[in-house]
Amino acid sequence: MAPRQRVLAAFALVLAAGFMAHSTGLTLAADQAVRSILPGGLIEPPAWVAFAAALLALGGWFGRTSQGKTALLGAAAVAVAGIGFLMARRGDFLPVGSIVLGLAFSGLARFAYDLLSYAWRTDATRAGARGPLCVMVFDVPGFVQRAETMPPEQAIALLNECFGALTAAVHKHGGTVSRLLGAGAVALFGAPQALDCPEKSALEAAQDVLEALRAIDPKIEASIGLHAGELAFGQVGGRRRQDYTAVGQAVTVAAQLQGLARDTGDPVLCSAAIADAVGRAGGLRSVGEKAVAGQALELFAWTPPVLSLQNELKPA
Repeated sequence: MAPRQRVLAAFALVLAAGFMAHSTGLTLAADQAVRSILPGGLIEPPAWVAFAAALLALGGWFGRTSQGKTALLGAAAVAVAGIGFLMARRGDFLPVGSIVLGLAFSGLARFAYDLLSYAWRTDATRAGARGPLCVMVFDVPGFVQRAETMPPEQAIALLNECFGALTAAVHKHGGTVSRLLGAGAVALFGAPQALDCPEKSALEAAQDVLEALRAIDPKIEASIGLHAGELAFGQVGGRRRQDYTAVGQAVTVAAQLQGLARDTGDPVLCSAAIADAVGRAGGLRSVGEKAVAGQALELFAWTPPVLSLQNELKPA
C-alpha cells in the first residue's frame, strides 16, 4: 500500500470507528461507566473546554498529509484521552470522543483537498500550453564571491532578502517566479495570470526589485535580462516538488541578455520585443544590434528613473 493510501486508510478507519461507536451507543456507555467509577459523578465541561476542543480539532487540517502527520494526530488523540482522564478525576468533563473525531475528520478533509488539488494541477497545468510570454532573468553578479567572505548565516539571510524583494516585485505586477538559481532567478509574465501588457509589467517589476535591492544594500548591483516570445509553459515536476516553468528560445535569449547586462554594467538589458511593446518610452535607449543566441537583435539598455534620480542625488 502506498504512503498516501495508508494515510487515507488511517483517517478513514478512525472516522468510521468513531461514528460506529457513537451510533451504537458505545460512547454513551463508556461515559456512564466513567461516571459510576468516579466519586460524585461528572459535572458539565468548563466554558473554555469547547473552544479549546474546536481549535485542537482543526489541527488535522494544517500541514501536509503524510505518515508523520498521521502519527502526530494519533499521539494528540492519546494525549487528549490522558488529559480527559485527569480532568475527570477532578470532576471535570472533556469530550474526548468529539475531539478525536474532529481531528480525524479535519485530517481526512485536508487529505481530500490535497488529492483534488494535485489532480487539478495534473489535469490543467501539467498538460502545458503554448503562448507569448515575457521572460525575466535576474542575477546578482559577484554575490558568490561576496558570500565567501561572510559568515554563512549572514550570506543566506542576505540572499533571502534579495529573493524576497524579487518575488514581492514580480507578484505585485502579476508575474510568477519560475525558479531560483544560486543568486539568480527566472520569472514569467503572462502566465498563468493573463496580463494586458506583460512587457510593461516586467519593466515595472524590474524597477521595483532594483529599488528594493538598493534599500537593502547600496552595494548590491543586480543585472536583469528581458525578452518576449512564444514559449511552451506549464507545471513540471513530481509529487513532492513542482515548478511552473517555460521552455523555449526566449528563455535562452533572456538569459544571455542578463549576461550582457552584467558585462556592460546596465541594470536592465532588453530586446526590441520589449521596447516596442511599451513604445520605446520610459528612458529605454538603443545600444545597437548584437548577435544573441544565434540571431541578430536590436538591444535596449534601461536604467529605471528611480535609480537615475538616486544616482544624481549621491554626493560627489
